[in-house]
Amino acid sequence: MMWTLGLAVLFLALFAIEWWFASRITHVLAVGVTLALLLFSAPMPYRALRRAVEMPPVTQNFWRPEQAATPFQSGIFTMYEAITRDIAMDARERTLGVCALTWLTISPLLWRRRSSGGAQSGGMVTESGRAA
Repeated sequence: MMWTLGLAVLFLALFAIEWWFASRITHVLAVGVTLALLLFSAPMPYRALRRAVEMPPVTQNFWRPEQAATPFQSGIFTMYEAITRDIAMDARERTLGVCALTWLTISPLLWRRRSSGGAQSGGMVTESGRAA
C-alpha cells in the first residue's frame, strides 16, 4: 500500500511539474516511469511458477467437484491458482500505470497553448478571432 501511495505522489509531482512548466522532458520522463512501472508490475509466469512449486497440490477437481483431481489436473489447477494470485498481486500498480498513461495521453490536448498566429483548431481565422 505504501509503495502504491509513493508512486501516486511521484506521478502527481511529475504531472504538476509538467503542467506548470509545460516541459516536454518532464512528459517524456513521466512516460518512461509509467512504462517501467507497467513492465515490472506485469504478471510473470515464471514468478507464478516459483510460487506454484511451493504451494500444496490441489486435490479437488475444479471442473467436476465430485471427482478427485488426477496428478496432471492437480498441476494445472495449482498453476492456475498461482497465476491468479500473481495477477492480483500488482493490480493496484497496473491500474495506477494505466491511469497515468491515460493522463499523459490526454494532457497535451488539454494544456495545448494557443499559438500567436491562429486558432487552436488549425482552421482559418476570421476577423472576430474565431476559427471558421
